[in-house]
Amino acid sequence: MELFNTIFGWPLGWIMWFCYLVIRNYGLALIAFTIITKALLLPFAVKQQKSTIKMAVFKPKLDALQKMYGNNKEKLNEEMMKLYEKEGYNPMSGCLPMLIQFPILFGLIDVVYKPLTHILHLSNTEITAATDVAKSMMTNANTFTAQLQAVNFIQGGDPAMLEKFSALSAETIAKIQSVDFNFLGINLLQFPTLKMQDGQGFLPYFALLLIPILSGVTSLMLTLLQKHYNKATQPQQAGGMMNGMLYIMPLFSVYFAFLVPAAVGIYWLISNILMMVQAYFLNKKFNPEETARMVKEAEEAEKERQRKEKIEAKKKLAEKPSQADKAALTDEEKEELRKQALTEKELVAKRIAEARRRMEEKYGDAPSSDEKE
Repeated sequence: MELFNTIFGWPLGWIMWFCYLVIRNYGLALIAFTIITKALLLPFAVKQQKSTIKMAVFKPKLDALQKMYGNNKEKLNEEMMKLYEKEGYNPMSGCLPMLIQFPILFGLIDVVYKPLTHILHLSNTEITAATDVAKSMMTNANTFTAQLQAVNFIQGGDPAMLEKFSALSAETIAKIQSVDFNFLGINLLQFPTLKMQDGQGFLPYFALLLIPILSGVTSLMLTLLQKHYNKATQPQQAGGMMNGMLYIMPLFSVYFAFLVPAAVGIYWLISNILMMVQAYFLNKKFNPEETARMVKEAEEAEKERQRKEKIEAKKKLAEKPSQADKAALTDEEKEELRKQALTEKELVAKRIAEARRRMEEKYGDAPSSDEKE
């Protein structure tokens, strides 16, 4: 797991270092870092929204298959796969943005847990010297928190404690002490706890406690907002298990925020707020429910047009001259009939081309080979 965190932590560490270099405030740099990562993921969010729109468009067809083959799961899955292939839809495509969130979260954890590496850019020799001292004074020698403990010990300002870090130069000690990890009165390197620690004031304790709570609240708000916006793609009868799954992430975010430094909880909190804003604007531009309604109306209008065309075609067929009448037509009259037939074909071709163009503009995808044929 540590290797996994390090792989993703290295590039994210440079982003965080740049934010801190420009802002010179750890808390504000963390907020800027969150905004930047969300901006980098925006194209994936747009792709997910378009995938949601596609799902909303052909959901009525899925509902029809469910009614038709509800008692035959094998046949239902087979017909669903055929529908996905026909519509050019990948049901897993909408999961990619969510999956990308986890590597970024684990990378951020590495950045927060290793400030000597990612923020101060100390040498490996200096980091080893600092963490060895920190681990020697920790009851539980957790190597992953060693850098955090080293920073806390050095920034504590106790002369007796600083003597134990004599292997570090005065310049390095001053460099570590120069970074202020406090934000709005909260030490972002500390862990929230349910129980107040010895010597901890009420306000610092309460401020730390608020971070997991607000992370859970904003996560729940985001979940409800996404559920509201995506109701056009929800199954007709959502089971209790499916609804229960929607609330696992908010509960997990609360639990997880107690296991990591406050900086990670702040990232999660700001990330949830940004995702709510993003969901609002994406839904405003790419509204699945509105698109599904417009497509349904267009399909009904097309069916009505085809019905009227069939009636009109029958009338024209009844009015067409017989073979004997055709033989009596002049060359000019025969040419006029041929032009009328060609004109009807051209109109149909234009309608098909226009429909394809609209689909391509809406979804950003070129028509499949089956559609072109």
